[in-house]
Amino acid sequence: MAKRILVVEDNDLNRRLFCDVLTNQGFAVEPVSDGNEVLEAARRFVPNLIIMDIQLPGVSGLELIEAAKADKVLRAIPVLAVTA
Repeated sequence: MAKRILVVEDNDLNRRLFCDVLTNQGFAVEPVSDGNEVLEAARRFVPNLIIMDIQLPGVSGLELIEAAKADKVLRAIPVLAVTA
C-alpha cells in the first residue's frame, strides 16, 4: 500500500507541483487548498505525512499544526511545514 500524503497549499501551481512529483514517486496524495478543510480532510484521508503551507489565507498553517497536535487522532502524524 502506498504511503499517504496530505498536501495543504493554497497556491494552485505549487499544489499541483507537489502532487505531481509525489504521485510520480508512488505516493497516494490528497490535495487541500482551503485551510478550513484541513483537519476534516486529515481525519478522512488518514495520511502518513502532512505537507503544510504556513501562509494560508484566513487561517495560519501554524494554527492548523497546533490543532492537529491537540487532536488524539491526528497528533502522531508528522508535519512538514513549507513557506515561500
